[in-house]
Amino acid sequence: MDAPPPVDPTGPTEPSPGQSDARGLLRAAGTTVIPLVIAVTSLLFSMFTWWATNRPPDVALGAPSVVRIVQAGDAAWMYVQPHLIVGGTTDRVAVVSGLGATVTPVGGGDPVAFTWEERGTWAYDPGTQALTWEFAADPSPLLVSASTPQSPVALMVSDTEMPWRSGSYDVVVVATPADGDPVRAAFVIDVDERTAAQLAADPGRFLEVPVRTASG
Repeated sequence: MDAPPPVDPTGPTEPSPGQSDARGLLRAAGTTVIPLVIAVTSLLFSMFTWWATNRPPDVALGAPSVVRIVQAGDAAWMYVQPHLIVGGTTDRVAVVSGLGATVTPVGGGDPVAFTWEERGTWAYDPGTQALTWEFAADPSPLLVSASTPQSPVALMVSDTEMPWRSGSYDVVVVATPADGDPVRAAFVIDVDERTAAQLAADPGRFLEVPVRTASG
């Protein structure tokens, strides 16, 4: 039979003062500091989430993919369909109170302001294979949110006399939010000699013209 292990006559070793302090700090961290850090992190995350969902809407304006132009007497008409979106995760709705445009001949000339006159839709007739403009509404505020973008088809009319001549035109469409700075979409339309001649010979006829990205 084996002999029992010797007994230490001094008894269990007492922890040093440094070890006691370290254990106390660890216990304090486990019961106070860590829960406090978690609570502060949760509060900051909640504050950020509230700010992200309630911040003012960030409205962006995209250029149309198609532009149709008309010579209506001395005035130039332009049918455009810009795209309005709200970026981010905000739940707020942006109110866009107006649309407008400025058209400037690339080869030189004064810019001409265009005013939004009406909203409408294009109806396609399979028999004639032609499009017909259908009036939908007068200009009115547009409600835009992250889940409800807007792409109104807008008829814009020049404020002053302007003939559509052959050449390229810088176009800037401007949307004005009720709260916030105006946003812009810039692009270029090209009118060739044949299109310009057709517009002059047949006032009221709308023709589609190429759209390309503005160089600037």
